[in-house]
Amino acid sequence: MLPLPTVIPPCKADIFRPEPGLEIHVLPDDRFKRVHLHLNLDRPLDDGLSPARTLLLRLLEAGTAHHPDLMSLVRAEEELWGAAVSLGADRFGDHHRTALQATWIADSYLPEGGGAMAGALQLAQDRLLAPLRAIDGAPFCPDSLERERHILIRKIRGLPDDRGSWARERFLHHLCAGEPNQLPPWGTEEQIQTLTAEDLERARLELLDHASILAVVVGPVDPEAIQKNLASWFPVSASRDSAPLSSWRAAEQFSEVRETLPMDQARALLGYRFEPPTDPSSFEALVLANLMLGGGVQGRLFRILREERSLCYGISSALRLQKGILAIHAGIDGSAWEEVRDEVKKQVAALAAGEFSSQEMERSLILAKDDLATVGDSCGGLASYLTREAVRGFHRTPQERIDALDAVTPQAVATAASSWQPSLGYLLSS
Repeated sequence: MLPLPTVIPPCKADIFRPEPGLEIHVLPDDRFKRVHLHLNLDRPLDDGLSPARTLLLRLLEAGTAHHPDLMSLVRAEEELWGAAVSLGADRFGDHHRTALQATWIADSYLPEGGGAMAGALQLAQDRLLAPLRAIDGAPFCPDSLERERHILIRKIRGLPDDRGSWARERFLHHLCAGEPNQLPPWGTEEQIQTLTAEDLERARLELLDHASILAVVVGPVDPEAIQKNLASWFPVSASRDSAPLSSWRAAEQFSEVRETLPMDQARALLGYRFEPPTDPSSFEALVLANLMLGGGVQGRLFRILREERSLCYGISSALRLQKGILAIHAGIDGSAWEEVRDEVKKQVAALAAGEFSSQEMERSLILAKDDLATVGDSCGGLASYLTREAVRGFHRTPQERIDALDAVTPQAVATAASSWQPSLGYLLSS
């Protein structure tokens, strides 16, 4: 392993809260030539509007009132020295997250009299606030709506063709039964089929009026100027949600679900439930425990199940901290399911009992610290890091996290692993 950099950028953002439910983090950093904006708007997954928001975003991506098609949007970005704006959506705990990202070259790096920030921010704002209307004044053009509806329905129908993604979707469906997180953010084909232009406009206005909003900006910018610009996008709302929290559920009796599709390599997933951490030290202990279990090739699952016992083609573990879920993913031969399941349970139990070496812990600690030491090398990566810290409510610099990791004890790792309670085993195979 290469030694950690001797100097890690402080990465401490200015935080503005113009109103409840609207939070803007700005990190002025002159090391970068570009500015990155990450804007997240969160609404409940189970409010009935997620399918409308998903279809809405496809329309908002395709054109705006000022740039009515993709060609004119791309041309506008090119004229702004390669600015870029994109929209997307996905689950975030129990919430449907609308994510807008924009990047542009800082004005100080452009010819005198030139500037990209104002134009890039206007392009980004237009995606949400200035949709392309129909000639007769209807909320959206009928032809565009039908085109995007058809494409989205085709994507929904084709989901099982990506066996890995489909297995993860079905895994969440069963693991989170009765919880909002069970719901796919795109809804069902039947829901998409019945949506009208008026439904999409209501979803758009509801998103602007009520979403919990988190904006993170990194790069050579004036914090006061950009936060005022971003705050002006949204109406002042007395009913805007505060930062989203997701419910968590303790594991009940361990259950198994097996589903079938024609496939060469079976997909196995195991789900554990735990109470999400509320303090930084517990958080870092969970992170380190997961790395030791399966968060890399140095983890036990890869070394033992794949390298030593040849039980799987690949295996890893990941934490969904917002929901208190540990998910283990593996590609296996379907006939090896019972052995894989039992060995995973055995390794989790061993970590919980403190049965691991100091070398295991040190290897995972170095990996975690290396990642943190280099997070400030990329403007976009730094924006993503600050977004994660803001969501967790910790607001720590990478160096503060490194110091917290150094303070994690073997007992804390064992305690973290002991909080993982087995909930579901899922197998998708032929």
